[in-house]
Amino acid sequence: MWIALGVVAAVVVGVALWWRFRDPLRGESFDQFEVNRLWGWELRLSEEEEIAFMAGLGAYDNEVGSFFIHGEHGVLSLYHPPMLISMHLMADRFKAMGPAAMSDPAGAVRHLFGQAAARESVGVLHLRENWLPCEIDGMDKYGFRDAMSDALSAPGVDGVEGGYGEEDSGYGMVVVLAGDTPESVQAMYDQASDLSTSEPIRDRLDVVKAVLEEPEPEYVEALNRADGEKSRYTNTLLVDYARVLDRYAATRTQMQGAKPSDVLGAALSRMLAEQAPGTTWTRQPSQEEQEFAMQIIATRVRY
Repeated sequence: MWIALGVVAAVVVGVALWWRFRDPLRGESFDQFEVNRLWGWELRLSEEEEIAFMAGLGAYDNEVGSFFIHGEHGVLSLYHPPMLISMHLMADRFKAMGPAAMSDPAGAVRHLFGQAAARESVGVLHLRENWLPCEIDGMDKYGFRDAMSDALSAPGVDGVEGGYGEEDSGYGMVVVLAGDTPESVQAMYDQASDLSTSEPIRDRLDVVKAVLEEPEPEYVEALNRADGEKSRYTNTLLVDYARVLDRYAATRTQMQGAKPSDVLGAALSRMLAEQAPGTTWTRQPSQEEQEFAMQIIATRVRY
């Protein structure tokens, strides 16, 4: 009985995490240039500045059409040239341009992309085209993505707020909250929960109902507001799969018989410890956030 209910609960949690973190569109029509005033990076700009910023991004998209904004993660993924850029960094740099950016948003955004392409920095991670030219240890790009996602997961460690892996461009990300959720944010989640009319999960039929039912609009809106408020306190670690792969062979010789995800975790752990190129954050990380990232991976790795 308890085992069955445990499986049911795990399914429900899995569905919830997939809905909140894997699908950037959350099953709805989506305009990535909409001014939502929701995420932490948006609030670094005034409303007028954000309107201009998003207009500049929209103009660049119409001209080039080669990026996607992970709003809740605070990350922009550019496909050509392949790189990840922090939306916090983009917003700050746009704001710093002052009246010039407001009068020519499209030109300002072109300048920001060129600036990011010129060199890596905190918040800018250059990626490699054709990052996995052949299988390694039986892994194609999908298997490598899954193994990296496993390496970046941490069962039983509180503070992992979401994640994403992309096999074509070759990158992964994990959103972390080092420390406790602020009481004001927890109160917003509690208020959102009070708006849900979902029935308690008692059996497999209830699981099916929970998956098929549309969540209440009021609940979704309140949950989004709580997520947005929490994003002011989270940071996102960005990982270049190609540079983890560069270290894979040498790490594998020291870990014969280990699972690929454990070898990848060990390689990534050393990269973080050495502060080697191939990882960055959407914001300058605190010492606590750096240590927490190491904890996430160390919890997963089994030598």
